Amino acid sequence: MERFTNNLWLLYERARHELFPAPGILQADLWVRFGVLPSFQSWFTIAVLREPHGGLTLLRREWDCGYDFRRYHLKIYNLDRLRITQTHRRLGYSESRKLTGIISRIELTPLPDSMRETGIVIDGVDYKLELRGLGKEFEWKLFNERTKAIEPLTDYLLTEES
Repeated sequence: MERFTNNLWLLYERARHELFPAPGILQADLWVRFGVLPSFQSWFTIAVLREPHGGLTLLRREWDCGYDFRRYHLKIYNLDRLRITQTHRRLGYSESRKLTGIISRIELTPLPDSMRETGIVIDGVDYKLELRGLGKEFEWKLFNERTKAIEPLTDYLLTEES
């Protein structure tokens, strides 16, 4: 039976759950996952998956919120039929080595306990980074002094995916 709601918060929670599936659902080993959740655009995640033979794959999952808001214009949302698209891109040898180097340097760098900024941010973008190798998750709204150590990774993922 499908689940319907008019609660926008439940819709957002369901979209977040769809974009950040449990690692066991993925076929390869989840190494890193970076999420971008803007206030007024589609949300997406980019996961770096390690394959058994040592290669890397980028998995992008995106919630097409514009499509869903047009489709559910009466503000009755079907939580079981969100439009989530998924694309895979297997990296070549040189790109895999480059990305492995970036992630390995981050794993060897002392990271702060939190990357949240101290000021107030209205709207904007929520960022989330999961570093499975370190067992750490970070969330923040603005790139700041605390995020400097991870910026080579976020820059790479955002550049390679555009």
